[in-house]
Amino acid sequence: MIEEQRQLQLASDLRIVISRLVKKLRSRSSVGDKLSLTERSVIKLLDQRKELLPSELAAMEKVTTQSMSQILNHLFALGYIRRKTSDTDKRKSDHCFIGRRAVPFI
Repeated sequence: MIEEQRQLQLASDLRIVISRLVKKLRSRSSVGDKLSLTERSVIKLLDQRKELLPSELAAMEKVTTQSMSQILNHLFALGYIRRKTSDTDKRKSDHCFIGRRAVPFI
């Protein structure tokens, strides 16, 4: 019982420290006020994998496809990603890949 309480307190303390660290890092970033952590993660995934479907990105980030659609729309509007329709199946969602503006960010 005591060990479980200690672990819960440690988890709580860790959450506070990480939250403060994230805020500090975002305040020092040139794009910190424009991009969420998920948006940054999506850019990084696209840099690593070159091209992904929105559904693949949603699964990797553990968000709904609707949420990922909003994230991708925002990144597209800011010029961080580009989209292209599947050549083989026009019904498929756009493939997403890194945009020119994201290159200095990475």
